[in-house]
Amino acid sequence: MWRALRSKNKVKFIDGSIEKPDVNDPLYEAWDICNDYIVSWITLALSPKIAQSVIWHDVPADLWRDLEHRYSQENIFKIDEIDDELSAISKIVRNYREDAYVVQFLKGLNEVYSHVKSQVMLMKPMPKIDQAFSLLLQQERQIHQTEPILDARTLMNTSSNTPQANRRRGHGRGAGRERGRGSSK
Repeated sequence: MWRALRSKNKVKFIDGSIEKPDVNDPLYEAWDICNDYIVSWITLALSPKIAQSVIWHDVPADLWRDLEHRYSQENIFKIDEIDDELSAISKIVRNYREDAYVVQFLKGLNEVYSHVKSQVMLMKPMPKIDQAFSLLLQQERQIHQTEPILDARTLMNTSSNTPQANRRRGHGRGAGRERGRGSSK
């Protein structure tokens, strides 16, 4: 409110620098209009319950002083109560952001994963991103299990091409060199 009044060059009405002119003064009408505007601005910024309790003020400086006396004193219990409310709201916002993060992740997946998308979206509460990712990996493994797996002969040929097998057959490191007295491969 203070910023709004300062931006409109009306702080002097609040601090009492501009006093109410005499009714016969040519500036009275302008003062009265500004006065009513300021009282209205302040009153509209208040909660209805507080506004009702200060409705009888018709001079901004008086209204401002009344509010200042009522609410400028520290109330450690009220501050603690507000702090608790802010903490609770922060947790709600954090949960919302985590849920939104999971939803964004799911929206970015291909149609192949539509089953996982549906499962995760129906979960209550919404799982964390790592749980959703784990479900996705499980489906990924299932998809790859349905693809043909290498047959035993391919596995045997693959395992026989290891460096250990090549050494046993004379291939690889040291192959073709003599191994001891008078012996060759």
